[in-house]
Amino acid sequence: MRILKQLIFVVVLLLISGEVFCEDFFKNEYWDSGKADFQTFDARLTKYNINRRAKVTILLVKEPFNFKKYVKALKGEKSFDVIKMNYIRKIPAGVYEYNQMFSAYFNRSNGKLLKVLISSQDGCGTTFKKYQNRDLKNEMLIHSYFDGEGEVKLTFSKNNFVFYETLPVVLRFRLNEQENYTLNITEPLMTNKKGSEKLIKAEVKVRKINGLKEIKSKEKLYEVAINYGEKIDYFYFESKFPHRLVKWTKSNSDTLTIRKSDFLYYWNYTKPEHNSYF
Repeated sequence: MRILKQLIFVVVLLLISGEVFCEDFFKNEYWDSGKADFQTFDARLTKYNINRRAKVTILLVKEPFNFKKYVKALKGEKSFDVIKMNYIRKIPAGVYEYNQMFSAYFNRSNGKLLKVLISSQDGCGTTFKKYQNRDLKNEMLIHSYFDGEGEVKLTFSKNNFVFYETLPVVLRFRLNEQENYTLNITEPLMTNKKGSEKLIKAEVKVRKINGLKEIKSKEKLYEVAINYGEKIDYFYFESKFPHRLVKWTKSNSDTLTIRKSDFLYYWNYTKPEHNSYF
């Protein structure tokens, strides 16, 4: 019986894993130290048609994942490794601010997205979204404070698609591909509104450049252009592993420019004197 359960576990995992494309990025021993790849960005983000100064944090860290419960595993529980991405942004909006977070969990063995959580809090209320790639369903549950969006679902039409907000990771672990490729991506979903289940075909082009004046770097970088619909975003990654993101320019003039990167146990940096660490 125990062997049968293990076999079922593996089969289901393979069914939801889909295309394998992460190469060696997640498998690198770099992630086994327990530390997190932690980055903060100076950002210009648009709210109410005004481009505003904002702060963005993006971190990647390895965690044990409980496949049955679809949450971080407790010590001693049966688990496998995932790479967790937390994408956090704070956007001032006059007398209040938007606090938004996007969490994604990638299967370390093949790079497949397993789970997404999105929350958005502002002066009006809270919106929460959850997507789990299990049972071969492509549904995102939405709990919104807006009338008509209280409890609804988004249903995506394809199995192999990419959330727009995961591009800083997905593009990062596909940098070594020699040819251009395409992705089916969602529209941005880290918002206080329901959003759309529409998928957009995106063309991805990768090339190496000799530096970037905006970040005062002469080191070689990867420039990744992603063309989707009538929009185009540019991502700039360091050429050396772990290929940290240093700049992201969006089609609506929003920008993220690296402020500081570190590799650390960030949960130990909680004292008042750490407020200015980044």
